[in-house]
Amino acid sequence: MNAEDQERSSATLPQCCCNTDPFAALPPEERPRSKSPLGNLRHVICPVCGLEYWTNRAGDICSECAKKSK
Repeated sequence: MNAEDQERSSATLPQCCCNTDPFAALPPEERPRSKSPLGNLRHVICPVCGLEYWTNRAGDICSECAKKSK
């Protein structure tokens, strides 16, 4: 088998489909979104002291200001 025959045989081999994007044909707004690496955390700024932090709690007041107000 010479180099030309090897090129033809490799060109006819089926390519793996496991790396293709099944959602490539969809418009961007309809593609499923990946989960955020931060999970359900959200970025907030404490209205009392101005501290910027990430939290999963419902309130926006940081824990230090919440302790002071009790």
